[in-house]
Amino acid sequence: MIASEKATDLEIQFRHAADAAINAANPRFGPYIDVVAHPLNLLQLLDEYRRLAALAESGEAAHAELNAWLGYATDLNEQLKQHRALLDRAMAAMKALHEAAWADEATPDFDAVIPGARFAEFVDAHAALLYDIKHARSNPTKPSSNGMETL
Repeated sequence: MIASEKATDLEIQFRHAADAAINAANPRFGPYIDVVAHPLNLLQLLDEYRRLAALAESGEAAHAELNAWLGYATDLNEQLKQHRALLDRAMAAMKALHEAAWADEATPDFDAVIPGARFAEFVDAHAALLYDIKHARSNPTKPSSNGMETL
């Protein structure tokens, strides 16, 4: 027999002994304390132990869920930093492109003349930003309260 089965059998015996003693003893006499109160105290201790064990287990589950949410928030924060860096690079490339361009007064609409290197930087920076947004885990796995992950 394993330990939990022995504990369950012992508990059943204590509960039967307590019930029998309550029916047989008069609480106004000393034997009541010895025969009834002792098994009842042990049963109360056993019940309290089980309550505390369940509370500890739920605390561990809450701690695990909190860690999952912290991981989710950290993941989102890292993605935000990465997107922000790429966005800053794209904005700087756009500013550099505008500053390097000049109007060609020989054309009727004063078309802009843009140096090829600045245009290449602009395209590369924006392509990297768009690629990252499209292929990044834009929706990291969100933990749920029932232990199942949601997207």
